[in-house]
Amino acid sequence: MRKSRTEEVAYNTGSIERPIGRGVRQVKTPGQKGVKTIVYTVTKTDGKETGRVKKSESITKDPVEEVVEVGTKVSTGNTNSSQVPSGQGQEGQTGQKRELPRTGEHTKSS
Repeated sequence: MRKSRTEEVAYNTGSIERPIGRGVRQVKTPGQKGVKTIVYTVTKTDGKETGRVKKSESITKDPVEEVVEVGTKVSTGNTNSSQVPSGQGQEGQTGQKRELPRTGEHTKSS
C-alpha cells in the first residue's frame, strides 16, 4: 500500500545592504514556507504497519526567500552651529538669564 504525507519546507532569509539608518531592518519580501510531499510504500501484517519504505520526496510548493534590507548609513548628526535648538535664543522675560547655544556663555535679556 502507498501512503503520502506533506511537510513544510523552511524558507531562507537573505539581506541586502541599503543606505538607510545604520541598524535599521526592513522586510522587503516576506518569506513563505514551501511544501514537500513524501510517498511511502507501507507493509501491513494483520492490519498493523510492519514496514515503511520512502519511495519519493518532491517539492510541491517552493519556499519564498525572505529579503531584509539592512541599513548601513552612518548618521552624521547636526553640526550646523547656526541653528538654535527649540526654546533657546528667543526673546524671553526681562531679567532672565539664558545660555547661548554651544558656547557656555550667558547673556542677560533686556
